[in-house]
Amino acid sequence: MMHRALPLSALCAAALLASAGTAHAQRRAEPARAESMLQVTCNGATPDVTLHNRGAQGALNRALVVQGDAKRFYYEQALQHVRDGLFEDSTNARYPLAAGEAHMGLGALDEASRAWTRAVELCPELASLIEPMREEGWARTFQAGMEAFTAGDTAGALARWESAGAFYNRRPDPFYNLGVILSQRGDVEGSVRNFREALAALERAPEDTTAAGLLSRRETRANSLAALLSAGARLYGQGQLGTAEALFKEVAAQDSTNRDAWFNHALALYKQEKWVELEPVAARLVAIDPLNYNAHVIAFSALKGQADAATAAGNAARGQQIATRAVASAEAREALPVRLDGIALTNAEGSLGVAGQVTGGAAAAGTAVRVEFTFYGIGGERFTHTLSIPAPEKEQTATFQATVPTTAAVSSFSYRLLPG
Repeated sequence: MMHRALPLSALCAAALLASAGTAHAQRRAEPARAESMLQVTCNGATPDVTLHNRGAQGALNRALVVQGDAKRFYYEQALQHVRDGLFEDSTNARYPLAAGEAHMGLGALDEASRAWTRAVELCPELASLIEPMREEGWARTFQAGMEAFTAGDTAGALARWESAGAFYNRRPDPFYNLGVILSQRGDVEGSVRNFREALAALERAPEDTTAAGLLSRRETRANSLAALLSAGARLYGQGQLGTAEALFKEVAAQDSTNRDAWFNHALALYKQEKWVELEPVAARLVAIDPLNYNAHVIAFSALKGQADAATAAGNAARGQQIATRAVASAEAREALPVRLDGIALTNAEGSLGVAGQVTGGAAAAGTAVRVEFTFYGIGGERFTHTLSIPAPEKEQTATFQATVPTTAAVSSFSYRLLPG
């Protein structure tokens, strides 16, 4: 079974992006942000600004310009103003707004998140003000996880990444990194859960239309899907065919050109003798990989299995009808001019390596078999390249390889047999 190995280098790339995000957060004009909290309107009205509001914001402003124990002192002072204010008016949204920032300053992300959730419940207009503060807390916590990981404290890194993801779920980085580490530890269930969260976070992530932002998004998506495929392969090897099948199906649904996902999905269905479900999956596999002998064997088996089941159930007419299609499938398989197996892609700077095995079939030895490959890049690129592969003697196997000029990082392929 073919599947991709998860590159740990992707984790390092995520770390660099997070470091840049943290630096950006630290350059934000903090006192101006705090002052804006006193000016916000809720439902078109400006709520009263109380002495406790001003006291909390004053303490937060001072916390921004001091260090060490003094910073903690002012954050705690802000929280005291919030408690006193809430005793007088529990519906004033500015109190949980200020409490969230104080808790974040103290490193209590769970409390900060609850406070800001309450603030938005009281005043939905605060959501746009809270969003960048959540992202700032995420960036700091994620970077702390990277520093722990670099220092060899994996447990500390995991804890911080879990906190970062729970605090702000619109960035995939902590979920992806958790998936990598948990996969290395053999926790397949945990790794799958986090790679799925990484994919979901990509859909929620703030829009970034820069070339670097788009490429990062596509790389994270490709790596997360590859990780799910790898997890499925591990589960398949452990005999958990149903769970593996679901993962392969999930990847194929999100990446319709992923040959490995379709092949693994078909194989899992074949092993479970799910002939009805297998037929359309096998047909898609043959369309992507038409000279793969095993793909045709699986497609034939899907039909034969259904024919046998219909006959056994007393429906001989339907059994014969499907059996006729199975015979046609077998004939098409044996008429293949050559068989292609083990196709592998190797990305290099400025080029793509394509290699595999070719086995002689119905074509006469020496016949040039023309195959048009379509390659799909991580960055969304799609391009074609035609290879001319000499046919070996029938049942004899040879290797083929080619170098295709391209600057794209290719993640998957399909191909078709050209006439002549």
